[in-house]
Amino acid sequence: MRLKAVEREHNAMRLAADHLLVGLQEGTLALGKELRRADINSASDGLEGTYIIRLFSQFERALKRFLRDKKINIPRHAERLINRVAARIGIAGDILANTHKVREYRNDLVHHLQRGNEPVPIRKATSYVCTFLDRLQRDW
Repeated sequence: MRLKAVEREHNAMRLAADHLLVGLQEGTLALGKELRRADINSASDGLEGTYIIRLFSQFERALKRFLRDKKINIPRHAERLINRVAARIGIAGDILANTHKVREYRNDLVHHLQRGNEPVPIRKATSYVCTFLDRLQRDW
């Protein structure tokens, strides 16, 4: 449920940012003296990435809680964390590959990397990690 809440927050902020940009373009809104139009554009451009990072953080938290409940060592790195949980509950194939796509994209965002990983839209990212967690809950 927390993952879906992050996606809904993104959608709310996307709507708010779009309305703000329209208001600025139409001249019906004015910014305070500390903000510039470029700040709003930058925030709007980075909005989805910000919420991908938040989504993945909630996902990692769930994986760590699962391992802690099972009294299994928790790896420090996300790739190993995902793989350990996947091995424990038998997740492989597309579910695992798609989850790693989200992780790789999140890494690119967090570390400002340009590794050519395909961006994963928030809707897909939510679907991928929720599918993984759905399989996890059967064993939890």
